[in-house]
Amino acid sequence: MERIEAKLDVLMSRMVEKDKAKQARPFIDYIKDPERAPEILAQLHRWIDNNRKSKALVYLKAATEARVLEQPPYPAAAAEFPSRLGSESLYYAYLGEPNSFTERAQAKIREAVEVLNKIAHD
Repeated sequence: MERIEAKLDVLMSRMVEKDKAKQARPFIDYIKDPERAPEILAQLHRWIDNNRKSKALVYLKAATEARVLEQPPYPAAAAEFPSRLGSESLYYAYLGEPNSFTERAQAKIREAVEVLNKIAHD
């Protein structure tokens, strides 16, 4: 019984270490221009805080396409926008595929790219 408990303790400590290793740097660190980062992050929150799942992911896609955001790993994005982005698999499916959004969503992406480019380059 003691051996089982000892193995369980080892496994639990590995899981804790793995969770600590998965912790990404803060979302704001993935914004490419540190001087404009607070403004870009505020704009992303205005968009994303009122949407969920694919409708929220549209704006992260726009930020990566505008090249103002390096695609953050899911844990960093989910920590910044809790309960907004859906599952990890949904996140990577939409952000990783070039034609994963509908035509309507792609139009929103283009509009958002324009707004983000103005923020980044003004």
